[in-house]
Amino acid sequence: MLGARVVHADFVDKVKGTLAYADDWHMPGMLHGKVVRSFDSSAKIVSIDTSDARSLPGVHAVLTASDVPNNSMTEEAIGFGVSFIQTPVLAEGRVRYGGEPVALIAAEHPSIAEEAAERIIIEYEATSSWTGRRRLGMLKRRYRRPTSSWRLLTARML
Repeated sequence: MLGARVVHADFVDKVKGTLAYADDWHMPGMLHGKVVRSFDSSAKIVSIDTSDARSLPGVHAVLTASDVPNNSMTEEAIGFGVSFIQTPVLAEGRVRYGGEPVALIAAEHPSIAEEAAERIIIEYEATSSWTGRRRLGMLKRRYRRPTSSWRLLTARML
């Protein structure tokens, strides 16, 4: 009605904090996912060890590029429908940007998925065009800092 106050149907629940969002839904047998992302923006993937993550109770799947049969997707590059590029779903052989997905985990609880992500060991070899001792020193410092989703064994320049 024109001129009348309209209260959105979910307004009260949002304000009270009782509205169920997608993250709040739980169904029997539901699995929770975690994406393990690359840390560096340009590196060769030397190895990925998922054995420790796979053996964790409650983990149903750990996927890397080698586990995905058709590991590519088509993206429209510039927004005008004229330039399409193929990109991998999961990084394969090298990472092209910081935060590129490297592995996926499906587990019975979010905390189990997080723990499995911590147990994946990815060895990178830096391939950045930035060379020299200063860059290598920076890489060593960055890679040795602990984060929530990766560990690194070595960092060396190509």
